[in-house]
Amino acid sequence: MTWQKDWAESLQKQDILPRNSHLPERVRKRLEWQAFADFTYLSRRGRNLDTIGKATLTPRMEDISRAADVVLPVLHEKFGIRHVEFSNVVHWLWGFLCHLRQRGAVMHPEMEKYASDGNIFAFTRTQGRAEWLPGMGERTPHPIFLSVRRRQGFDNIVSPKVPTFYKTWLYATVGANGLMPENAEEEIYQEAIESLIKEGLLLRIESDPTDVFGLNPEALFLETRLVRLRSDKGKRGLNVPADSVEALMGIPGLDAPQEKFTAQDSAGGWIAERFSRGDLRRVFSAEHTGLLKRDQREALEQRFKAKVQQPWYENLLSATPTLEMGVDIGDLSSVLLCSVPPDNPTQ
Repeated sequence: MTWQKDWAESLQKQDILPRNSHLPERVRKRLEWQAFADFTYLSRRGRNLDTIGKATLTPRMEDISRAADVVLPVLHEKFGIRHVEFSNVVHWLWGFLCHLRQRGAVMHPEMEKYASDGNIFAFTRTQGRAEWLPGMGERTPHPIFLSVRRRQGFDNIVSPKVPTFYKTWLYATVGANGLMPENAEEEIYQEAIESLIKEGLLLRIESDPTDVFGLNPEALFLETRLVRLRSDKGKRGLNVPADSVEALMGIPGLDAPQEKFTAQDSAGGWIAERFSRGDLRRVFSAEHTGLLKRDQREALEQRFKAKVQQPWYENLLSATPTLEMGVDIGDLSSVLLCSVPPDNPTQ
């Protein structure tokens, strides 16, 4: 968002925003969206609070257990899956909801229209969202909701071409101990979805030609007391709430259902501890090169070495030999030199 005029022209050059500036509201929306993204459709990418074991977004296990109590007899009586046990159903429903969260299928005030039509192009370019929303497209990470029937732009329970996550996960949990009825996946999931809606875990989004489903944000909680489950082969891990460990022990891996989580470790590491105790500051980077005009370079130097730092001042410079000996750049915490300067090694 540094391209916006109120930032580039007013805040950086004059240290003040114009009256009635839209920038603070856009920054607020962007930060809220970034928090939403880091715990949903970006939760398995990079080092975020979820992947490092610091916090996760999760439904309450008691809500899932109540839904499982309703679904279990339906599986026994309606579908004839007599071998399935209560723990299998809990694993199935928990993994189903976890996958929806990781896909970004969580209702958000900005996504009411998008959740029903799945048009990512219109979502990112209407109602002023292009001013604050990060770039997203069909081939980049973005929220994807669930449609039980086959529909473009949405996750589907089954596909005529390849096995979907939902079908694979159903067979890895509910079908772990016996045979499953043929071509019943959509109907089985529909029963589960209706139960989860009654428990307030899922929301039905009316749409044409078929309804769409997503997680109810009011049923999700930010949990910081985590335990890391470890697979029986020791290669995979899953961060879960500490009070859900007993119910989830033995659950298959969401990405590798052939492995089961049978051991537990501490979820936090040195990175999580640093997030808790460290004096963290956002990095604002800039280039210091001969391509900048003299007044621009000098203004950049003044901001970089200012004794009283504003939160938006640059604190990381990528410099060519323009930042040579004789230029006052204040105090430095670290320097990274990439190759020796060609003209004067003493620089």
